[in-house]
Amino acid sequence: MNNIFSIFPYGRKKNLLKLSRPTKAILYYYDYSLDLLSNQQLDFGIDHYLKRLDETILGPRDRHLEVHHLFYELSEIILFEQKCPFDSAPLALEIIYSEVDMLTEKSFLESSKERTFKSTQTSAPDFNNYNLGFQKGMSELLDGNSYQFNYTQQFSYQLGNCDKGDVLKSFFSKKESLGQFAHATYIGPWDKLILSNSPESLFQWRGNDFYSECVTSPIKGTVKRDLNRPMKDQWDELLQDKKNQAELYMIIDLLRNDLNSIDLPICQVVKKKARLLVPGLIHQMGIIKVKLPPLISLGRLVRSLFPGGSITGAPKKRTVQILRDIETGPRGIYTGSTMLLMNGQVDCSINIRTAEIDLKENSLSYGAGGGITLQSHSNSEFQEMQIKVGSFL
Repeated sequence: MNNIFSIFPYGRKKNLLKLSRPTKAILYYYDYSLDLLSNQQLDFGIDHYLKRLDETILGPRDRHLEVHHLFYELSEIILFEQKCPFDSAPLALEIIYSEVDMLTEKSFLESSKERTFKSTQTSAPDFNNYNLGFQKGMSELLDGNSYQFNYTQQFSYQLGNCDKGDVLKSFFSKKESLGQFAHATYIGPWDKLILSNSPESLFQWRGNDFYSECVTSPIKGTVKRDLNRPMKDQWDELLQDKKNQAELYMIIDLLRNDLNSIDLPICQVVKKKARLLVPGLIHQMGIIKVKLPPLISLGRLVRSLFPGGSITGAPKKRTVQILRDIETGPRGIYTGSTMLLMNGQVDCSINIRTAEIDLKENSLSYGAGGGITLQSHSNSEFQEMQIKVGSFL
């Protein structure tokens, strides 16, 4: 049972917590599931999982120690109550752990030999194919069916000879480069890693005996960071960019509506434009919060907020349908969400800057994209997508 574990940087100092010794690890598909601990197929599917989320009541004294990976294709069930068009796509991975330990530099980062491994790109979108989807989506904008769509593509890489220790050491050793919602989950039975350096939150839930609070922090608007220019000048240029501002304000409005659907609360926009720095990039971010009753179900939050508006577009339902038509394959864990339930709190990321790694094949799959509005140009959006790939690598 020790061959499934998750690692999260935690707190301001980004101390590494390792969740281990799972008592439950179920991978859910539409109408069946797999028990990863016993390697048995089970006769219940995603409806069983969503019912369990609905029955999970959050409270300040909860002692949950759980990790939930929600794949993007779960959005078909949440939004439309219909089967995902990609029949074999996984929808959710639920892991309940029994132990949590803080990893030290000696026990973890020095446990693997110092080794460098290279990545070689094996597949990537070409501009002509990218532009076809871009123009189809742009037609939907012109027809008024969407105001913004988040158009994504998949990239594949072959890694040099490496094991999970090499990858995890390389990833977690530079704490200054870790996103606030970075994490990793190793699935031993398949020798696979989910590796995310996400800086973006779908929601954070905190509660006490009197009320609870839900905060979401959408990211929209990106420029490449130039180390030869003053940070203030670059940030001012991003603030004044009308296209990026329109992207962010549309998604803030969408998320206000999503939060209002939880329990008809009154949302507060704490910040409209906060600066967020990640390796090689400058983002702008909104911060929205709302007060809720002291006890609320996890399913209520997930059904109201998933998938994140910043990685779909507005309006959400219609735009997800448009994306289904112009994107050529499943997104997988990329732009899904990962929830950590611990100490009576919930932290839920949006899985951008996220890769799936097959260590048997030494292969890496990675998604990237960006928000498209009527002010977008395919050349610059294609270049921005390449920059985001470089940021993760």
